[in-house]
Amino acid sequence: MNAAIEFLPPKRQRAITRSDFVHFALLMLLACGGCGEPTPQAPPVKLDLSSLTSQAESGDPKAQSALGRAYMEGSGTSRNYQKAAEWLGRAADQTNVESMVHLAMLHQVGQGVPQSDAKALHWFQRAYDLSNAVAAYSLGSIYANGRGVPQNSTTAARYYQTAADWGDPEAQYNMAQRYELGRGVQTNLLEALVCYELAAKGGVPDAKAPATRLRDVCSPKERAAADSKIDAALLRLRRLKSQ
Repeated sequence: MNAAIEFLPPKRQRAITRSDFVHFALLMLLACGGCGEPTPQAPPVKLDLSSLTSQAESGDPKAQSALGRAYMEGSGTSRNYQKAAEWLGRAADQTNVESMVHLAMLHQVGQGVPQSDAKALHWFQRAYDLSNAVAAYSLGSIYANGRGVPQNSTTAARYYQTAADWGDPEAQYNMAQRYELGRGVQTNLLEALVCYELAAKGGVPDAKAPATRLRDVCSPKERAAADSKIDAALLRLRRLKSQ
C-alpha cells in the first residue's frame, strides 16, 4: 500500500489514507464489473425476480432498491447496470437512502449511467442528510482526493468524523490517523488512541498495533480518559443502533 502511495504526485500522497484505498477499491471493483481473479462466492441468493419486479413496478421503494441491488451485483439474475441504475433511481426519488448511496457509486464510476462527479456528490449528500454513515465516509473521500470538488482536508475530516461518530470503523481508523498526524484536524494523540481502539473493536485489524503503541506511551491518567471516551462512544453507538 505504501508503495502505491509513493507513485502518486506529492499533493495526492498527502491526501490518500488506508480508508480512501478501501473506498477506491470498491469503486474500481464496480467499474470493472467484478473483474479479476475468481474469489470464493457465497451460495447464490434465491430471488423471485418476477415477484420482486412486480412489487417494484407497483411503486414499493424497498422492492425497487432490492431489485436495483440485484441487477448491480448480479444476485439472482444477470448483472445489468442500466437496469440497476433505473431501479435505484426510482427508489432514491422516494427517499430510499441505501439506493441513494448505490446510485451515487454508479455515477462515480459511470456504470449504467454517464459518469458524473456532480451527480455522485448530489446523491451522497442526500444520503448524508439522512444520517447515512457510508455517504458521510464517501463525502470524506471525495473531499480528501478533490474528486469534482476542490481538495479540502478540513472538510474531508469533518465528514470522516461524522461517519466515525455514526459507527463506521474505517472512518474511525481514518480519523485516528488524522488526529495522530494533524491532517485536517489539530494533532491530538488521545483522540487518535480512542479512534484506533474503536476501529479495532469494529474489526479493522490494522488499528490494533497503533492503538497498542499509543496506549503504551500514555500516562495512567490519559489511558483512563481514553477508556472513558471509548465506553461513552460504544454506549452512544449502541443507542443509535437500537433506534
